[in-house]
Order: sequence, then structure tokens, then C-alpha cells
Amino acid sequence: MYNFRTDLALERREILEKINKGQIDGIETEEKEINERIKVSKVKVTNEAGEQAIRKTKTEHTSQ
Repeated sequence: MYNFRTDLALERREILEKINKGQIDGIETEEKEINERIKVSKVKVTNEAGEQAIRKTKTEHTSQ
């Protein structure tokens, strides 16, 4: 189990993908560029494996 130093679901997903060298079960991501200065990222936790992996509830987390 990884000890996170960040609260953002997106950053947690990125850290785990680097450690695991690939996709994480139970985590879906979507990124949309609004313009050259704004990017919206959505991380959707879809099952218990995803909840346990990034320690976030099963829902959609959005950051800009």
C-alpha cells in the first residue's frame, strides 16, 4: 500500500500508474482541454479496487 502525500485523485492515479507501470483496475480518467491555459481532468472511481488503490470514495473527482 502506498502512503500518499497528496489529496488529489488525479495525482494519486498518476503515482500508482507509474508504480504499477499501467492502468489501475477501477479507475477511469478523462481529460479535456478548454483552452491553452485550462485543462479539466476527471477521475472516476468505479469499484472497490479503485477505492482501495487511491483511497477515494467510489464517485467522480474533478480538478482543473
